[in-house]
Amino acid sequence: PQDLVQHISSEQGPSESELEQPAEVLSPDGKRTASVIPTKAGTRVRVCDEFGRILGHPVLRGRNLGLQWSADGRWLAFWREVEQDGELVWSRWAVPANGSQPPESVPVR
Repeated sequence: PQDLVQHISSEQGPSESELEQPAEVLSPDGKRTASVIPTKAGTRVRVCDEFGRILGHPVLRGRNLGLQWSADGRWLAFWREVEQDGELVWSRWAVPANGSQPPESVPVR
């Protein structure tokens, strides 16, 4: 979905505000939260319902920051640190909030 990249500030990686965003973001309908959870190997993303029950972990690995819900609440976008040509760079990724598909890279224009 195009709305997953419309509010980003840079094609090069997360902005200062994205790096400082709260660890938990509320879905557009206010019924779910998505959180970046630190792990020994990086981070994972957890989605919970309005009562705090865990609905799933659509992202299980990598160093991920800057969560953003799509306008319809079906997708989550985030920045992921990846290795490219021997260097660590940030790229934009998206995943269905229900975890029905693995994360995929989202082109940033």
